[in-house]
Amino acid sequence: DRSVSRGLGDVYKRQVMLLAVAGSILTSLGTYPEAVQAELPMVAVATAISPMLGTVYGIVLLLSMFCNALASLVAMLTYMEQKQAVFRKHKKLTLAAAAVLSWIGSLAGFGDLISVIFPVFGYLSVVFLVCMMVHFIQCKRREKQSA
Repeated sequence: DRSVSRGLGDVYKRQVMLLAVAGSILTSLGTYPEAVQAELPMVAVATAISPMLGTVYGIVLLLSMFCNALASLVAMLTYMEQKQAVFRKHKKLTLAAAAVLSWIGSLAGFGDLISVIFPVFGYLSVVFLVCMMVHFIQCKRREKQSA
């Protein structure tokens, strides 16, 4: 089927792009190993190349994080308003509460948050993958029994 081959082609393209990005980051960190200890390693690499480049890269990174956070906040608030009438009635209070909670979370620091969140989601992903495998095996067994 043509759509399946097109879909697989897209998957392969994305894998190549991911490998290219990972390769460039690992190469950069291999060239400047001190950056590995920094809270934002790629900003440290850019600063080592040129202080101006580090500043520009830091600003672009900060703006992209802000835009991502804003988009996530809008999506979360929209979802909450659709699911619960209380959030529709108190939009400003909900926005203020979400902003305060986000600010409190930001006080932990990027490195600290990542060092806690990544392992937790990693372990949850392992559990999820095991559950998916068990479900797949159960479905295959049912399929064989019904055939």
